[in-house]
Amino acid sequence: MMAWAKRLPPFVMLLLAIGFIIEARGFKTASAIVPTLIGWCVLVLSSLDLASRFDGAVGRLINRVFVNNSDAVHAIPPVSGARQAIAVAGLAALVVGFFVIGVLPSCVIFVFLAMKFGARTGWIAAILSAIAVPLILWAMFTGLLGLEMPWGMVFEDTDP
Repeated sequence: MMAWAKRLPPFVMLLLAIGFIIEARGFKTASAIVPTLIGWCVLVLSSLDLASRFDGAVGRLINRVFVNNSDAVHAIPPVSGARQAIAVAGLAALVVGFFVIGVLPSCVIFVFLAMKFGARTGWIAAILSAIAVPLILWAMFTGLLGLEMPWGMVFEDTDP
C-alpha cells in the first residue's frame, strides 16, 4: 500500500472534523455544545491516527502508547456479513423509531435487543442497560442542555 493511501482516511476525517466544528459555530449556544464536543473529539482522534501512520518519533511513540500488539487483539474472529447487515438494519430501525415512537422508547428497545442478542448478555444485564442508557440520555438532554426529548408521532400531542 502506498504511504499516502494509508494516511488518507484519517486525513479526510480530520478535514471533516474541522468543517464540523466550523459549522457548529453557527449554531446557538445550547445547540452547539454536543456537535462542538464531537467535532473536537474527532479532530483529536483523527490527528493521533494520522500522526501514528508516519514513521517518525511521534508516530512510533503514539503506536507504542496506544496500540496493543498482543496476540489477543489479533485473535478476534472477523464479524460475518450477516451480523454486520443486522447491525446496520438495527441502527436504521432505531432512527425510524426516533420519529415514530420517540427517542427514549426507541433507545430502550434498541439497547435491550443489542445487549441481549448482539452482545449475548444475560437478561438482567440487558434489562438494566436498556433502562440505564435512556435515563442517562434523558438526564443529559433535559438536565444539562435544557432540551425536551422528542416523543415521536405515536405519543405526540396532536391538539392545536
